[in-house]
Amino acid sequence: MLGGATVVQLVASVALFYADLDLTLIVGVLVLQAVLLLIYLWDVGKNDLVPEGTERAWRLGILLAGPLVEPVYFWFFILRGDA
Repeated sequence: MLGGATVVQLVASVALFYADLDLTLIVGVLVLQAVLLLIYLWDVGKNDLVPEGTERAWRLGILLAGPLVEPVYFWFFILRGDA
């Protein structure tokens, strides 16, 4: 479910640039980004797969470039951790 929400966030963020600006779309994307930001920041601290000493770098990356960094984090530390 987290992976799906991350993909929807990327598609919706791109849609903001090409679609007519609709308040519902803007608010929906902002809420989705805020929720995913909190989930990923929480997971960085709790995930044992994140290498020691890189937590700060991942948190900074998620804060500054969330929609771009979150899929990478998901791929390396959440999806591969389930396998």
